[in-house]
Amino acid sequence: MRFFGCAVVVVVAAVFGVGTMTSCTPGDDAIGEGEGEGEGEGEPGEGEGEGEPGEGEGEGEGEGEGEGANGPVGATCFKDGACASDVCRFADPDDDGFVFNGQCAETRGGLTTGSACVDGTDCDRGVCVGGLCTTLCINSGDCPAAMACQIAAFSLENTSAGGSAPICVADTSAPPVPCDDDDICLASGRVCNDVAGDGQLALQCGFAGTGAGYGEACAAALESRDACETGLCDARTSGMCTRACSDDDPCGGGYVCSGPIFTNVDGGFCADRCASNTQCPTGRTCQLRDSLDDSRFDTVCAEKAGDAALGTTTTNGRDCPTALLVGGRCSQLCVLDSDCAAPLPACLPTTFTIPGRASQTINSCTAAPPPP
Repeated sequence: MRFFGCAVVVVVAAVFGVGTMTSCTPGDDAIGEGEGEGEGEGEPGEGEGEGEPGEGEGEGEGEGEGEGANGPVGATCFKDGACASDVCRFADPDDDGFVFNGQCAETRGGLTTGSACVDGTDCDRGVCVGGLCTTLCINSGDCPAAMACQIAAFSLENTSAGGSAPICVADTSAPPVPCDDDDICLASGRVCNDVAGDGQLALQCGFAGTGAGYGEACAAALESRDACETGLCDARTSGMCTRACSDDDPCGGGYVCSGPIFTNVDGGFCADRCASNTQCPTGRTCQLRDSLDDSRFDTVCAEKAGDAALGTTTTNGRDCPTALLVGGRCSQLCVLDSDCAAPLPACLPTTFTIPGRASQTINSCTAAPPPP
């Protein structure tokens, strides 16, 4: 079977999808052969009787590959449904560096089509395009939700062998699906991690990433499929892989669904709870963040802000590692006096006034009270 027959050069986009595409006329090998009475079917590789694709009459029973074919392991295939094993794997059987078709194969336990990948060695079918495991296809119905069947260039298992064929790629023409957590994206096999919009940004469904796991360290812009499996990293240098949320349930124990990480990105994000800097990883401090419902402050670990020492006088909280000012001086949240140091050695309840909302009392490092 051949997948060429097009005169258009196909360019693969850097992140998703295809720069140019066209439809292909099936090659001669797609004509069914056989003897018998019947009419050929129009799909490439299907047909009964001799004749042009889609036509033919004869006597007896025809033979050919079709959508219902059950090809044995090693048989030529053009999509998963053509194989008894249901795995049509990209192949270069003659080792000439050109992959023109697939071969029916047993699964080897790799990632399925649509899963995030680094290269083809991650994928059950041997090919990764645009950060997603892919497979051969005839039309978009052969692809998972949010993927489309388009002609694209690819390489086999991160080698120089490859070609161009109809394969499943991210469907960049699909309408955006706004989201505030992963649940709304599950039906399409995606997660809530694409940041989109002009000015004030919002989240929409996107594909999972290949980097560190949820709650692990990362260093990237907020939207980053390379840095985090979740596709979201909460800081550029000392970040945590986070996920979008609308309540605490998807965050898990020890985490809270808090308000926006950045003022220009709407939505809730899971954050690591804390009460003092000692409970946060290196490079992160315990800070105040607006709660998801904007009614209070959450105390969560976040990337260190400034470098000013505890007790430094300033008018800009971002000068302080914790972004926290108490009485015009850099302070920090605490549980015990041992969390503090001179010139703010005492851990005492401090009232923080939230404009337009109720006041909230949280322990912070302050100057020692005068003796009684």
